[in-house]
Amino acid sequence: MATFNTNQFNQQRVAGELDLTTNPNPSVMTGRYDPEAEADLSGFGVGVQLTDLGGDDTEGAPIFDTRSEDNDTIFGVRIFTTKQGDVEAGVPIEVAFRGAVVWMEAGAALDRGVEVSLDVSEPGQVQALGDFARFGLTLDKAGESGDLIRVMITADGVTEGTAT
Repeated sequence: MATFNTNQFNQQRVAGELDLTTNPNPSVMTGRYDPEAEADLSGFGVGVQLTDLGGDDTEGAPIFDTRSEDNDTIFGVRIFTTKQGDVEAGVPIEVAFRGAVVWMEAGAALDRGVEVSLDVSEPGQVQALGDFARFGLTLDKAGESGDLIRVMITADGVTEGTAT
């Protein structure tokens, strides 16, 4: 979470914070963190995917769960909010998806215009695409690991498979 000092007028940038947005932002939605999840959802900029609970979730808000593998489908990321830190299963969360621009932490030096993926082991961090699921496109240049950069989300949340 961001820290403040008494002489600071603006909040420092944090992973998962929106940027270059209009209000209201059409690329942000409210959903629920998976009510069957075994662990709390902690951190911002955490990649999420749509999840299906079977016949029990036919109505209501979309349900999101965290990704466990770097190749898991990416729908979007949990955005930064000062009102909510860690959340328990079933609690509403705000998710930025395709078209939103979010601040993310670079896992290494990255040029502007590079396709990136989310690092599952480091919430809020992006890495060069490689063989992993596509998340977005860097709008800023990162000189080194740990730099905060803006990323435009291009992930579409589509999974391969057949319709039921």
